[in-house]
Amino acid sequence: MLKVITSRKWKYLHQQEQSLKTLESDITHAQQFIQLIQAGDLAAPYPGTDMTDTVLNNPLATSLITMRDQMKIIAKKESERTWTTEGLANFAEILRSHQTDIDKLYDNILTTLVKYVKANQGGLFIVNTSDISQTIHTEQEAVSQLHSNNSHKTTHKSNTTLATTESVELEMVACYAYDRKKYIHKKIGIGEGLTGQCYLEAETIYLTDIPADYLNITSGLGTASPSSVLIVPLKLDEKVQGVLELASFNKFETYQIEFIEKLGESIASTISNTRASLQTRQLLEMSQKQAMELKSQEEVMRQNLEEMAATQEEIKRRETDGQNLLIAFQTIMNTFASIEFDMEGNILDANQNFLNTMGYTSEELKGKHHRLFVDPIYVQTPDYIEFWRNLQAGNVFTGEVLRYSKNRQKVWMQVSYAPVKNREGRYAKVIKLATDITAQKELEFATQQQYEELRAQEEELRQSMEEMEATQEEIERQNIELEGLRTAINSTLATIEFDPDGHILTANDNFLKTMGYPLADIFGKHHRIFVDPIYGNSDSYRDFWTSLRQGKSQIGEVKRFNSKGREIWLSASYTPVFDQERRVIKIIKFAQDITAQKRLTLDFENQLTAINKSFAVIEFNTKGEILTANENFLELMEYSLSEIQGIHHSIFVLEGQENTEEYLQFWEKLRQGEFISGEFVRQTKMGKQVRIKGSYNPIFDTNGHVYKIVKYAQQLSML
Repeated sequence: MLKVITSRKWKYLHQQEQSLKTLESDITHAQQFIQLIQAGDLAAPYPGTDMTDTVLNNPLATSLITMRDQMKIIAKKESERTWTTEGLANFAEILRSHQTDIDKLYDNILTTLVKYVKANQGGLFIVNTSDISQTIHTEQEAVSQLHSNNSHKTTHKSNTTLATTESVELEMVACYAYDRKKYIHKKIGIGEGLTGQCYLEAETIYLTDIPADYLNITSGLGTASPSSVLIVPLKLDEKVQGVLELASFNKFETYQIEFIEKLGESIASTISNTRASLQTRQLLEMSQKQAMELKSQEEVMRQNLEEMAATQEEIKRRETDGQNLLIAFQTIMNTFASIEFDMEGNILDANQNFLNTMGYTSEELKGKHHRLFVDPIYVQTPDYIEFWRNLQAGNVFTGEVLRYSKNRQKVWMQVSYAPVKNREGRYAKVIKLATDITAQKELEFATQQQYEELRAQEEELRQSMEEMEATQEEIERQNIELEGLRTAINSTLATIEFDPDGHILTANDNFLKTMGYPLADIFGKHHRIFVDPIYGNSDSYRDFWTSLRQGKSQIGEVKRFNSKGREIWLSASYTPVFDQERRVIKIIKFAQDITAQKRLTLDFENQLTAINKSFAVIEFNTKGEILTANENFLELMEYSLSEIQGIHHSIFVLEGQENTEEYLQFWEKLRQGEFISGEFVRQTKMGKQVRIKGSYNPIFDTNGHVYKIVKYAQQLSML
């Protein structure tokens, strides 16, 4: 019997056919686009379109393009962060290596910086206080007076020069232009030209509209006209130690300017420490000379002993400060997973955070090699060998790495490997600080001091002076280490300090930039200006500060609000600082902005939710065994997840197909990374046959190996 199809039914069937073709095309384009992104091509256009309304009306295409754009932004930011981190590490080595030769230090700083930021010219100006001299003469006058009173046979004269300061100016100590060092001697007065103005205002000056005669009028760099000029003050604790001036035919990027400003702090710290070290040595030489002159005088001996007693009190005070800082650092360390290796890579110790993260006990790790945590293939590569050679050479390594836990689960970590020197100045071990993707921060430092009492006898005075010299050198070393640690914290973390009641004492630039406040606007105000008013008046908020006043640290992710009222997420630790009587005297907060990470995570979750709502999705391991499936797939195939989890894919194929050569080749192709799509007939739990349009997508790990297969499918019809 002939069945007649009406025009309306024919039109309906035609529309359905067109819809299926459109869906098939959309899925194919999406799969091609995903494969391009997986291959690292973030500039790839969306296949089959030229960004017309076709894409704008396609939610899947829009989501994938948005995801690609976010990945491009992340890649750019990571490149800038890596550039900054490597630059700071390189300059840290320069600053550490040449502190004994200040002129060579200046030249190396400027030459390396001009090349690193691809500038054309550069000048380094250091504050030079002229006509300044100081002679410590109190003890000399005392000796002269004793000689005059006790014996009229000796006359002692002391040429005394009072400390005076007549003028301050900026002196060019290094100049570099057009790939060679320049020998230019120049001095600039305070407020003279832009360089002098930069010192006076202690603020960065960045010019892009440069007058043709600029370098002749206000600069000491040369006569060529640049496209941009950057003048940065070298500040330490808000005091300007010098000025760095760079000129380039290209414009400076924002991250480059921020890098140069951070570097300026390190340069200023090194200049200050070097000058302090020189002054200390001069004072020590003078003290030794006076000690020889005063060797036989009882009254002078008493005065020296009183000075040593005062010095010992200062040493004790510094020891207390160092212990408080060490407690704060140890609290930070407790927020990280940490492990220690000898210089050959053998495990010495690991903290509980690390053991919990990796699933080992301490006894299982001690004495084992670092290779226990990495892919066996990677262990055999030159990269892994070079990784340990760099650590043995004293180079710090930071970045994201893939590691494996005891049960061989993959663990991504943000890590820092830091070689540590012993008292003899040799590298003795490597400390690794790590967080998973949800954890933040790393820091550990250890400092110890040990002093001996001074004796009151004439012969013991000489020995005491030697002990004083050794102790002062130890203090100087520890101060340098503590200053380096403070600089490392201020360059990577946002920090703020409160009194025990929660009132703001001070904050570093990272915190002020994160929250959008100048220090003057928040000094003395209560911490609750950063929190939601409802939370600020709650019992839990009051309990939070009560715990801190009781000396209990608070660690976690917190929601705060910046000066504009915008929501900011921070990974933070609040650390109480104690005095000698174990009373809390202030609270230090170390924090890092994780707002972008939280927003990016939410964006990816929303995109995955959209896919799960539109498609039936199931995941397999490389053996074809089912890992998980969404509700769309379970409803289509009439199974619950517990019924199929761990079962092979062959449960869905028609009887007799599971052992065919074609079916075996199908899974072999997927294991080799081949993408497969098409129409398939599958069998439900109730024995129904369903025709689906689907694609099998191999998913690769960072080493290019397939570790699972994801299938996206839509039902075409029931048979």
